[in-house]
Amino acid sequence: MGEEENKDVKQVGAGLMLIDPNPSGRNVLPAEDMFIYVSLTAEERSRGVITAGENENEFEESRFGVIEFVATEIKYNQAGEPMKDIMGDVKSYATTNYTNIGGIQNSFGSGMLEGFGISSINIKYNTSLVPQVDIDFIDVRGSGLFDVIEQDNRKSPYSIFFKMPYPIFTLTVKGYFGKPVEYCLNLVTWTSKFDPTSGNFNISANFVGFQQAFLADLTIGDIIGVVGTDRGLNNLNKLPLTVGSETILNQTPRLDNFVKDISKLQIDLEALKIDSDFYKKLRVLNTQEKKLEDIRGFIGFPIGKEYSDTTTENTPYLKKINDPKQIEGSSIRAENLKKLKEYISIRDLLFFKTTNIQSVNTYMTDLFNKINDYVKFYQENKNQINNSDDYIASKAPVAGGYQFNQQYWKFIANLNGQDINYDAFKLIVSDTSGGNDGYTLTLLQFIDLLRTEDSILKSNNPEQYKSCNQNFDVSKVDISFFSKTDQKDPIDSSKTISGNKNSEFTDTTVGFVMDFRAIRMLVNDMIISIKEEKKKIEEKVVEELNNELSKQLGYKPTIGTVFQILCNNAQAFLQTIYEVSKSAEEKNRDRQKALSKASVTSDLQLKEEFDFKSQTIYAFPSLYVKEKGGFVEKYIGAEGIFPPGDENSINAFPEIPFIDEMIKKLVIQESTLKRITSQVVKAKKSKGGSDTDNWIPINPIDYETNPFFLLNSAQSETAEGKDILYKKFINILVERFLILKYYSFPGDVTTPYIYGTWDGILAKISFIDDTIKRTLQTFLKSDDKETTEKRNQLFKEAINEIPFKNVKDDDYDFLIVGSSNKGRGILGNNLKLVDEQKDAQYQIIFVDNPVAKSSKKADFLEWNGTNGNLTHNLCYKVWPTPIENRMTSKFTNPSINFYINNDNITLIDGGVTPGLNSGTNTIPKTNYINLYNGLPGNIDTLPSEGIPQAILQVERFLTDSQFYDDNSTLSKALLLLATFPFQKWESVYKFIKKDAATIVSLPKYFLLFIGGTLWRTPEISPTDPIDWANYSGTTNIPVQEQYLTPFIAPAGVSRGDIESTLLNLPKKTKQNLVDFFIKWAQGNGFKNLEKQVIDYSDIDLTIEKKYKKGQVLTQSIKEVEKLIIVAPKVFNPDPNLGVNLAGFEQWYYTGFREAFIGNTSKNTTQKSNDKTDEQTKDMENIKQSAYNSLKNVYDRWVAGSTDTKLAFNACGSGGVPLFDYFRFVDRGFNDIGDTAVINLDSVLTLSQNMTTNLYFFMSKLLRDSNFLLQILPNYINYKDPEEVSTMFKPITNITDRNDNSGPTYLCIYAGGTSQVLNIEEQNRYTFKNDGFNLDFPPSDISSKNNDTDFNLVGFRVSFGTENQTVFKSVSLNQQEHKDTSEYHKALTDLIDKRGGTSRTYQGTDLYKMFRSRSYTCNIEALGCMNIQPMMYFQLDNVPFFDGAYMILNVTHNITPNHMTTSFTGVRQSKYITPVVDKLTTFLNIGLDDDLDTEPVFERSSVLNTVDYNTGIPQDKGPNNQFNFDSLTQSSLINIGVKPKFATADLVTNLKTELKNGGITSNSQVTMFLANALTKSDNFSQTVDTWNDPTDKSGKAKYCEYGNPFGNGSYASDESVNIAAAYLTRPRGYIPIIGVDQYQRFSKDKSIPMTQLTGNTITTKIACQMSVWRWNNYPYRKSYQNGKTMNELYRKIKTIEAEIEEFLKLSPAEQLLESDPASPIDPLTQLRLNAKQLNEQILKLGQQEDPMLKSEKNYPPGGYANGGNSKNFNQTVELLNFADGKDVQLSFENFTKVLNEYPTKNGESNLLGTTAGKGEKFKPKRNINIYTTKEKENISDLITSVGTVAP
Repeated sequence: MGEEENKDVKQVGAGLMLIDPNPSGRNVLPAEDMFIYVSLTAEERSRGVITAGENENEFEESRFGVIEFVATEIKYNQAGEPMKDIMGDVKSYATTNYTNIGGIQNSFGSGMLEGFGISSINIKYNTSLVPQVDIDFIDVRGSGLFDVIEQDNRKSPYSIFFKMPYPIFTLTVKGYFGKPVEYCLNLVTWTSKFDPTSGNFNISANFVGFQQAFLADLTIGDIIGVVGTDRGLNNLNKLPLTVGSETILNQTPRLDNFVKDISKLQIDLEALKIDSDFYKKLRVLNTQEKKLEDIRGFIGFPIGKEYSDTTTENTPYLKKINDPKQIEGSSIRAENLKKLKEYISIRDLLFFKTTNIQSVNTYMTDLFNKINDYVKFYQENKNQINNSDDYIASKAPVAGGYQFNQQYWKFIANLNGQDINYDAFKLIVSDTSGGNDGYTLTLLQFIDLLRTEDSILKSNNPEQYKSCNQNFDVSKVDISFFSKTDQKDPIDSSKTISGNKNSEFTDTTVGFVMDFRAIRMLVNDMIISIKEEKKKIEEKVVEELNNELSKQLGYKPTIGTVFQILCNNAQAFLQTIYEVSKSAEEKNRDRQKALSKASVTSDLQLKEEFDFKSQTIYAFPSLYVKEKGGFVEKYIGAEGIFPPGDENSINAFPEIPFIDEMIKKLVIQESTLKRITSQVVKAKKSKGGSDTDNWIPINPIDYETNPFFLLNSAQSETAEGKDILYKKFINILVERFLILKYYSFPGDVTTPYIYGTWDGILAKISFIDDTIKRTLQTFLKSDDKETTEKRNQLFKEAINEIPFKNVKDDDYDFLIVGSSNKGRGILGNNLKLVDEQKDAQYQIIFVDNPVAKSSKKADFLEWNGTNGNLTHNLCYKVWPTPIENRMTSKFTNPSINFYINNDNITLIDGGVTPGLNSGTNTIPKTNYINLYNGLPGNIDTLPSEGIPQAILQVERFLTDSQFYDDNSTLSKALLLLATFPFQKWESVYKFIKKDAATIVSLPKYFLLFIGGTLWRTPEISPTDPIDWANYSGTTNIPVQEQYLTPFIAPAGVSRGDIESTLLNLPKKTKQNLVDFFIKWAQGNGFKNLEKQVIDYSDIDLTIEKKYKKGQVLTQSIKEVEKLIIVAPKVFNPDPNLGVNLAGFEQWYYTGFREAFIGNTSKNTTQKSNDKTDEQTKDMENIKQSAYNSLKNVYDRWVAGSTDTKLAFNACGSGGVPLFDYFRFVDRGFNDIGDTAVINLDSVLTLSQNMTTNLYFFMSKLLRDSNFLLQILPNYINYKDPEEVSTMFKPITNITDRNDNSGPTYLCIYAGGTSQVLNIEEQNRYTFKNDGFNLDFPPSDISSKNNDTDFNLVGFRVSFGTENQTVFKSVSLNQQEHKDTSEYHKALTDLIDKRGGTSRTYQGTDLYKMFRSRSYTCNIEALGCMNIQPMMYFQLDNVPFFDGAYMILNVTHNITPNHMTTSFTGVRQSKYITPVVDKLTTFLNIGLDDDLDTEPVFERSSVLNTVDYNTGIPQDKGPNNQFNFDSLTQSSLINIGVKPKFATADLVTNLKTELKNGGITSNSQVTMFLANALTKSDNFSQTVDTWNDPTDKSGKAKYCEYGNPFGNGSYASDESVNIAAAYLTRPRGYIPIIGVDQYQRFSKDKSIPMTQLTGNTITTKIACQMSVWRWNNYPYRKSYQNGKTMNELYRKIKTIEAEIEEFLKLSPAEQLLESDPASPIDPLTQLRLNAKQLNEQILKLGQQEDPMLKSEKNYPPGGYANGGNSKNFNQTVELLNFADGKDVQLSFENFTKVLNEYPTKNGESNLLGTTAGKGEKFKPKRNINIYTTKEKENISDLITSVGTVAP
């Protein structure tokens, strides 16, 4: 029969038994076999721990025994005892007593039991996996519980609901299918509500598993305190730590020691890393990878590789075929170079616009610097780099180093590294003879080149990898992808193909090609090689560190081991409470006597009040003393409870000494744990793993590493490690003394003693392990000969072993700029000191701060309490004394900040402050800044006749000079800074403290000036980087060892030679200052300063405007930079600098030893004493709290226990350790308890709140370690298929039970949820189904390891099969989880309110374990109690959602005569989630740690104004005659003119008009053509588009009052202005605009206006207009006041209307309008008002607009000489009405033109680059400049005003 039944169960592999509830052929189940069964019982527990009856004075034992809640009447004998059957069970009978409800019961009644019953049961395993049972009862008219006649103390047995210790409730349920299941429960809440409609009481009771409930009452603090006692530790020591059957530690660690050990793991890790060769190599590889990835991010990723059958994982990257489908290449990283805007990327070839050559230069210089930095790094670390690097060649060593392989890197640099040649990157695309560079071509030419048969895209660079591109089809390169120009359809020429409208390229855009193929492949290949090497090294590092850490810890902190530690501590805790309680009860008589003598009452049930002899005095009784009319709870050991000296009474209560011992242990351990974990958590977050932020630094560089923290390593605890510990410790002391002596306080003999004391306190609080601390304290304290000699020997050895750098060392940072990475770390350091560290000296230095009190305003010193460093403000000392005095006279309080009153520039640069001088002709003076050539900045204000003409023509401002313009950016920056009135370094150095390391505040520009000065010295720049060729100044040219002298030197500033204190600085120290200058000069910093200085230097500024510009400049001048002086001796080192320990004993060691051993300052001791007194006052309250906490545990869980059956065994077998109830498995129920590692960070949180309960802490540990916790009151562990086969069969008896493991804590490793359904669509956009079928499960489910005794059960859920009688319905859901980072709180309503401490039962949040998406399936079935969480079911016959599901939620609902079971599963993935088995996973192992090198500054990462330099070089003859023969239709098409516009008529008229207008040189013609292309959209537009002549939208600037074009008058209506603007709208290729220009052009060319103002004009007129506009100034009249004049005019018109209305009045009415007090009649007054307004209009109209004589009114042709880019830019600006938007396009057109037209001899085109400021404006023939003022005759426009004049 068994074999027949077992056919329903399929064994899948070794680990899964799969049952089909509805096998094929099954008949309909007999209805009579399908019944449900429910039984609820409660077992009362004794309050004591000694077996009932052992105490002779026991008042009452259990009366009812096991209580049945589904019961009948109980009969009692004459003695009032329940009548029992022969088996000893209480007998009950069915009666008709329910008819007598409310009447007189029999004398032995105990309530109407038949009137009390269950109405429903709901058993839930919800999403938080906390089992919950809700039962609803009905007490008919209260007959079972409330309506009870009390007689002989008989009461309802149902009062057990309210008894303590908590009774054990047992619920047995059998569903329609399967065998009965039994639950062991604990009551949580009980509520009753009277139903007035029936007279019944409805009762709701909520239960949770008994096992879970008791864990929630055990707090971490109680466990640590109790187990810390002698008795507790003894119990813990009986419990070994095991892995499987193997004992790994004979004694389980105490919980507090366990946390300490885990805390130390990070420290152990850091100590191991220091000694690990693998880790050292990994840091080098990380740095190498970081630098190369930075380069790759900068140059872009190479083209992708093709994945094909011909390539394998072992195919070298460089040999793999490039993706033949990819055309567009990746982007580069540069703010001024954007893809499709400034360049195009085609398969790693980059086509750049020629106009952007300057940005490309900057970009390539950055790339060179990055590669140079990498090569330098490579040569310094080559011994640590295993991978062969053929790209770094040693064939051409420079100074013993390496030089990069130019085949790949393609750079050539000169000696100073400033001039970068990257021509090797450029593709030569044309003949280079005759002056052509061979690089430039149009986009169309480039695309055509790529599409040729021998296309470069079919080859490669380097050539040996040519085969990589063999599959690429060059015909796929389509210009329409890259050009915005529309293309003709190659198939149908009548159609066009739209260009790429996102592109800013046209077919004719001129550019050059950069070949990035080799460098991109090279860098990517290097990164791939490094990653492969890194992976190997990382595995070795992880393996090495894990092995060593586990070895030092003594065990591997797996989930199983950690939980065994927790469980053993909890078990020892309960055992100890049990033993203390038993000891108490054994002293019952003494306790009775003691309480009888005490004036107290208690919570014991006595026969009579104060009759303590009538009852057993159970453990932990509550005592109450009568006070103030009531009873107050008192601690049992409180003063006054027992008479003084009554030792017998006190000894009768073993609880008292136990509490005392527990409190002592707990207070110590709690504070220690908090201190330890807070340090560890802080250190773990730091980069080096040892920054605890809790020490006073001995030097600014002492900010990153607590020197003593890593000595906590477990290595130090071993016998062989003790000598190493001593050596490391002494080395630390000696090194810190040497830093104090030689760096921080040279020559100071007292301060090191103070720091020694602070270091001693730091060491004392830094040691986590008391053993190590005591070992070192003993070592320092011992005076025996052997120890003393050993110490002294270690002191001597330390001198030679520590890496101490003297101040002459070239490889150390003795000066650090505050804005550097290291500087920001120092300045951002934030001390967090404990009270013990804030001793008397701390108070004096950091709080009282006498240094600050004695400081002067301009020389301000203070100790910074935030970062612990001495700070010094010397911002005022960099200026000459007069300037310093002016600044400091404006403030009263000294400050560390730099203050310039009101940002007043005159305090620095002279001049006049507005408001302080009323003179109208006061000079806006400039004394120093930007002055050049010895001329004052206010020369323009002097009478011209008094100054010789030669002087007037001299360049007066540096930024205006040719000398300045000829120099590089770095040289310009230094030259400009040199004009500031800074003193030399010596003026500051003399104030710097020579005996203390300080952080000095200086003006940023001064420190930059010093850095720039050092940059110019021969050591940094072998040749002078400043180009003095065009220098015309009056001061001598300084040699490189001298400062640059201000061209106008202020009084007291004589710079001269650079001081030796700067020149002799060590190399790296000096380089820090130089790098600071270079980075600023090459970035936006210098550009901003230059702009501010130029704006400030404008000679046309009024006093007010100059002052405001000066304020902006001053805000920059007062920016402060910190100079961190690590060692002041670096400026003036001793000639024979040596390192010795002189003074060590008295200066440092004595202070350290006294503080470390324990002799702290008096101040600290007093604080400690005060704290102790405070603790003493509260001790009684602390003890009362601890006593109540233990009493709560005893009353609820320990009472009623036996020695072999504690609370955790209450529902299981006695003697089973608590840990044996835990199971740690993966989803296939394979045991992983000894494999999966705990989340160590989660462990550290234990110390933060000692009131955390054990259940919550366990849940958090599991949750943070990615485990689900399922607490099962009953877990059926199916052993074989026969047992499984009964799951879905009706069982017709209630005696057959499944074997079960009793209550179980099931911990399951989460993961593996399905993300993709079984869609079965075959297209490129769908994802592959990741689910699986239970017939073919993944290996973790089908296999079974030997360590597990659990079996996995799955069943099929198939709808639509024959005779399907099990499953009722199915619902499916897909949900996105958006709050997975939050922990959902669950069952917060399940709080025990019945007394004692309240607990919240919260389990592991299931959804936190899921990723963003999961698929769930809910099934409703007929009642089956054998379905339980963590089973699997196979969903069949449901599209998409079919597959295997893990059950996470089960609910059984039982009502009279019906039961349903609902369960929810989550679809599982076939992909296995690996278990975390490395403890370093949760440590800050730092696998990505690098060497912390400074990044290379990217100038191209800063968005700058583009500095175009396209032009005609001098060697190509910019002023030579233009070759007009080259101006043809074909050439016009080549520069972008469409063929239909490039007519012969256009060519003829252009040539004619250009020659007539004197536009004949190469420079003039090309600039003209470029502007014409821009303004006319490539000669396609001669008349501006303006569709509606009445609509001014987009044309307002032509129509508004006061427009400069003469369109309308101030007296015109707006419609008139619009009409005028429309009529004279822009016409011509370079258009004329407005009435004024049209009238002048018409007059000059004798062309009637009617021929000029039509909708079209002839090509000839368009050319004439363009040439005329090129040669003529644009504006001739003053219209700047037009808007104001219009407003006045409208007021006049209003007055006219008022006069008109007034004249209509009769004389009498006019008289009424008059003001009797006024001597003037109204009409006269109106006329006077009109006259005044008229005069204002006349005055405004006669004002000359200064713009008319300014350069803004110059004709562009006057600038179009010399071919320089600056000149061309000037012509663009003069024609620009698009707010600057035309500049880029104009230069692109200029490039096209120059690329097309030839030089005089025709051997080359005109295209090139130019430098310098270009030529000045040259008025000549045909160039007309505004010379006369043409006043508008406005009298005719206001004649109406005259008619009303008085």
